[in-house]
Amino acid sequence: MERNQKLTELFIQAPKRSGSFFRYSCRIESALVGSRVLWFDVAEEFCDWVTPRADPFLVATLFQLMIEGEPVRIRGDVSASLLEPLHEYMTLWSSWRPGVCRPISISADELLEDHVAEGSETILLFSGGMDAQTTL
Repeated sequence: MERNQKLTELFIQAPKRSGSFFRYSCRIESALVGSRVLWFDVAEEFCDWVTPRADPFLVATLFQLMIEGEPVRIRGDVSASLLEPLHEYMTLWSSWRPGVCRPISISADELLEDHVAEGSETILLFSGGMDAQTTL
C-alpha cells in the first residue's frame, strides 16, 4: 500500500455490560467518512455464542466498505476461512453492481484458523442464494 493511500481501520472493542446485555462494538475509522461505531447488544445468556474475533463486524460492514472503496485494516483477529474467499465474493458483487460495489483490499492483525468446539450442534448451510447472503 502506498504511504499516502487512504485506509479504513476497524478496531474491535472489549464487550461492555449494560444491564442484562453485553454490547459488542467496533470503531470504524476512515479518512473518507470519519469515525463511526457499529455495535450489537447480546443477551447475557447468549454471550457464549459470540466470537471474540472481528468476523461479525467485517461481514456487517462489507458492502458499505466496498461502496467506500478504501483498503481495510482490521485491528483484531479474523478467521482465515472468512477472509480467504472474500475476494471472489467481492468480485462477484462488483459484477452485479458495477460502479457501486468494488473489491477492496482487506488485511488483519492476525488470521486465525477455525476452532469448532467439541459437541457443537450448530451448522450453517450456504447455498449461495440471496437468503444465504444475509445469513453469513
